[in-house]
Amino acid sequence: KNGNVAYELCRPQDLYWMWFSKIMGERLSNVALRFIPVILIACILPYPYHLDLSITLIRFLIFLASIILSSILMVSLVLLYHVICLFTLDEKGIVNIFMIMSDVLSGLVLPIPFFPNWLQNISNFLPFRYVSDFPFRLYVGNIPLNEGLIGLIVQMVWIILLILIGRFITKKLTNIYCSNFIF
Repeated sequence: KNGNVAYELCRPQDLYWMWFSKIMGERLSNVALRFIPVILIACILPYPYHLDLSITLIRFLIFLASIILSSILMVSLVLLYHVICLFTLDEKGIVNIFMIMSDVLSGLVLPIPFFPNWLQNISNFLPFRYVSDFPFRLYVGNIPLNEGLIGLIVQMVWIILLILIGRFITKKLTNIYCSNFIF
């Protein structure tokens, strides 16, 4: 709307990875500011409500890998709808569609085990579950370790797929925008 994309196209760098790093930096800084106080409060709460830190090393390592992959997956999802918004003049529609789908299918509105079987199958197929539901259910032990390793592979597949789609769309739009400029 205001020409920022044209300005960013003048820079001698890859537009997709520049936006990817900006979004990742914003998300990590938001988490870093809130993480330590929330974890401290969760650890000092009384018994039924406190954060249980008794976790095996292998489960913790798989959880840590899952959290890192979920961060990358979340950024690639957010960037995908940003890139899709370049086609439209108003981003509200695509953002609302993505936000509703991600809220429902990631288990934020209702835990995924409470979904009917057909909706669980849809949720297990789409990437939204692997952003929030999967890592935390893995941490608390609701997901067995062998299923956790399969989930890590699914996360990696979705990351690769979403990045390839996002880069493809960005390249196409870059070519369209650059061919319309007269230098």
